[in-house]
Amino acid sequence: MKLHYLLACCMGLLCAGAQGADLSQTVLGRLAATLKPGQASKVTARDYDALPWLPDSFYYGDGAAWNPLAQRIEFVASPAGGTPRYRYVYDVATDHWSADLVPWQHSGHGYDSNAVDGQGTHCFAKYGNRVVCHQADDTWAELPAAPWQPGTVQALEHFPGRGLVLVNRTGLVGLWDGSEWTNISGAEGSWGNTGTWATAVGKEVYLGAGTAVFRLDCDLRLTRLPDPPWAMGNNQALHTTDGDKLLVARSDGAMWLEFDGSAWVERPDLVSGAIMNRYHYYVTYIPGLSAIVTMSKRGSDHQMWLGKVAKAQTPADVQCPARATQEVAPKLPSEDRLRGTLIPRDN
Repeated sequence: MKLHYLLACCMGLLCAGAQGADLSQTVLGRLAATLKPGQASKVTARDYDALPWLPDSFYYGDGAAWNPLAQRIEFVASPAGGTPRYRYVYDVATDHWSADLVPWQHSGHGYDSNAVDGQGTHCFAKYGNRVVCHQADDTWAELPAAPWQPGTVQALEHFPGRGLVLVNRTGLVGLWDGSEWTNISGAEGSWGNTGTWATAVGKEVYLGAGTAVFRLDCDLRLTRLPDPPWAMGNNQALHTTDGDKLLVARSDGAMWLEFDGSAWVERPDLVSGAIMNRYHYYVTYIPGLSAIVTMSKRGSDHQMWLGKVAKAQTPADVQCPARATQEVAPKLPSEDRLRGTLIPRDN
């Protein structure tokens, strides 16, 4: 029997708030409690330095994904070319990093291609338009192909109450609602060879590349926003949220902007707090901490940082109202699964 997809999403969000979501006694929670908004600190997390980081895996990186059900940070970091690539997972409760080797090649960089859906499933947009989702048995299942020509430099984001939003650098936008893809028109046009990104903020998803920025609302309408003062593609900027507004940082950390609903506003408090002081990043916002976590690299030096970006926790029930037509997709057949390889870590 099929369940309504949006009901599943809503249940997932409620569960996230009911599963002992108090992070205050974790390593990250205790560190966040010492910081004021705008301040940042390096995190010493178990097994982080032992992870199999690849030389180019952080280039053109952007979004890691926060899993509110499992309370984990999850992301695939991809170097260019056909070298192996890994899925990295940080369990906040146990302060433990792990990695598994993913079973595909030639997927380009990681870009902003990581998302966790409303049921706690980590999905990744591979180079060439196919989205794969990690399963409980450590396989990856492919979603049906998006309804447009394979693209590169893609972004993937979970839109609470709607599904997964996929964007590529030609301005094509698609929504996977759990059973099918839907085209969303209004952003078409070449954005050039620049990193595409998408960030959910409450009942909206912001997306774009370069100086083209759009806002997607609950009715799946796209609105072009005022151009930012500098290009915001991958390797040019980092995209996140404080739970209430879109936040964008220049890659060198020398300027932070928020979009206040109608205009771009500078956030000098985030600059002075040195929340970003490196160059190549993956980032995720953790609502329970009112903070962002960055996994970053400069040369051969890999570090993990936590930065406080908000004063209070944002409610977890901010999402679009349910649409009863959306349903959970049936389990994908076994031939559509890709087998990964687990990389054991010392406990």
